[in-house]
Amino acid sequence: MSRRLFVVLMLLTAFVLAACGGQNETAVPAAVEEPAIAATAVPQSPTNEPEAAAAEPTEAPSAVEPAASSRTFTIVTEESSASYIADEEFFQGAVDRLGEALGLTNTVGSTNQIEGAVQLADGFEFVSGQFTVNIQSLTSNQSRRDEKIREEWLESNLFPEAVFVITAVTNLPAGYTEGQETAFQMNGDMTIRDITNPVTFDVVAVLDGDTLAGTATTLLKMTDFGFAPPAIANFFTVADDFTVEVQFTAREG
Repeated sequence: MSRRLFVVLMLLTAFVLAACGGQNETAVPAAVEEPAIAATAVPQSPTNEPEAAAAEPTEAPSAVEPAASSRTFTIVTEESSASYIADEEFFQGAVDRLGEALGLTNTVGSTNQIEGAVQLADGFEFVSGQFTVNIQSLTSNQSRRDEKIREEWLESNLFPEAVFVITAVTNLPAGYTEGQETAFQMNGDMTIRDITNPVTFDVVAVLDGDTLAGTATTLLKMTDFGFAPPAIANFFTVADDFTVEVQFTAREG
């Protein structure tokens, strides 16, 4: 073999080896990148779904709460009444014209148009309650007085209802025996003539079987509810303070 031929063969061999080596270098990165792509494609929806499924059981127990049992007692209209008791002083004109006795007296106006209900749990434990009285139907021993109250003083023709919403019952005894008379306070909001004020009733009541019965009393001021005490010169005057008394019977059902 001549020297020139030998050199040519050597150059060809080097070229082939270089080409093979170049192909191996480019193949390796391609082989490395493919697993990297496959690895990033795996952790997506499969990991999110188990987390969502695991979160559901933690919310389920708090979503269902057993409702507390209670008993509802509804006012029996025929066996209940609401009254006002006011200190009234009569002068000579009332004696001559109306036949009233001269001096101080308690004037009473009453109605049995009262409705409402109260909810109790575990004896006397209070849940909720509201009472409504039709004060337009209040009647005393003087029809002329009643008309004046409806038209001018209380204006119950325009504001026919007094509403008491109970907010709390306080000073109940620690234990209660059914059929035993119990004294306590009943707090709430009284609305008369579209004016609402906090009011506390002193209550004496007894729970016997399906019947809740008792008497509730409170002292109010006429001026607190937007009207002046009635007065007619040489006839009579009425004190600002007056008592509200509710005698109630309420039955379950």
